[in-house]
Amino acid sequence: MVKILLLEDTATKLNILKNAILENNYIQNSDIKTVVCANDARLELQDNQYDLFITDLLVPLNFGDKPNAEESIILLNEINNDDQILKPLSIVGLTAYKDEINNYDKYFTQDGWHLLPFDEKEINWKEKLKQRIDYTYKLKNKSIQEIQDYNYD
Repeated sequence: MVKILLLEDTATKLNILKNAILENNYIQNSDIKTVVCANDARLELQDNQYDLFITDLLVPLNFGDKPNAEESIILLNEINNDDQILKPLSIVGLTAYKDEINNYDKYFTQDGWHLLPFDEKEINWKEKLKQRIDYTYKLKNKSIQEIQDYNYD
């Protein structure tokens, strides 16, 4: 099981992303928590430990606000620096605006995270997202197995 927090404010894209995530055999609908704004994601990350955080690049601060990249960058910085936030194992950003990748990719890659171009007509993003989910699943299960295998004397 991989516990996933998905931040997406557009219903159509949210459904596409959820369906892509659920193509992984070990992910169930109950493993995915969806939120629609940066503040909701912030609260979730303060209260719950997630293995993977998937976020749109352009997100609103609050429900109904205009989405912008600055809100996701602020949230990424808080995840990295705020001790009140429970850190996910991995973070993936997605954007349908390919020209924005050059402007914001550094905020993801500087911490080993990923910003992927999203185009519902292509499958490249879906394959890369699946790889990240697989990696997170293996990382989490390896850690659990190591704990279980540890011989307490």
